[in-house]
Amino acid sequence: MARDGYVALNIPTDDFWKRLATVMGRPDLVDDPRTKDGPARGKNEAFTREVIENWMKSKSKTEVVQALLGAGVPAGPVQTAEEIFRCPHVAARRMLVEVDDPDLGPKKFARTPTRLSAVAEVEGRAVPGLGQHTEEVLGRIGYSPEQVAELRSRGVV
Repeated sequence: MARDGYVALNIPTDDFWKRLATVMGRPDLVDDPRTKDGPARGKNEAFTREVIENWMKSKSKTEVVQALLGAGVPAGPVQTAEEIFRCPHVAARRMLVEVDDPDLGPKKFARTPTRLSAVAEVEGRAVPGLGQHTEEVLGRIGYSPEQVAELRSRGVV
């Protein structure tokens, strides 16, 4: 954990471990029996975690991520909800949509992270009210407006 939050990193190979050890200023860990390979690091996870967290704790998430990415180690900040809503990358990808909710007013919501270039954007709109589309849906399956009115008068819909 960095001084201002968490950082996610991925060390899938011994080469990535060597890069991490080097950027942390701990090249001795490359040949250390406790951390020399994936099984050893897994067996000594508490030690490995402590070494990494000790290196991170005096740095900001941004400093840690920049150092790791600069060394070719896959990493990224773990963002709070507030940080996500301020994130320039999220804004550039249009990952948030403003919806004018009839009860709550305008609110921002997250879109799905999966974006497909050949698929039209989903329109941001408020969740329908209870029964808002009853006539439309029943009409599609063959109910006349009079039949829907009858169902409504009997409390069925």
